[in-house]
Amino acid sequence: MLLILPLASAYAWRAAAVLPRRLRWDGQAWWLADADRDEETAVQLTVLIDLDAWLLLRASAGPRWLPLARRQQPHWGALRATLFTAPGGALQR
Repeated sequence: MLLILPLASAYAWRAAAVLPRRLRWDGQAWWLADADRDEETAVQLTVLIDLDAWLLLRASAGPRWLPLARRQQPHWGALRATLFTAPGGALQR
């Protein structure tokens, strides 16, 4: 069981690197789109893994795995704050 978590994380990270996505918060809901498309889908996010500099999220549409790293996000602090404090926030434990 302990081996599954790192393998799932590595797979999700690799899949996200191949399929870039755009995540947007509009003050009411999270929106997810493929980077090359304008069509967005409203999603609910769940934080599955929080390692401070790295997050693994699950979006309700799909389900889709969204690995995020601090070094790839210019507004990391704002993103994390919004994930955990927005109404209907993504923190579910």
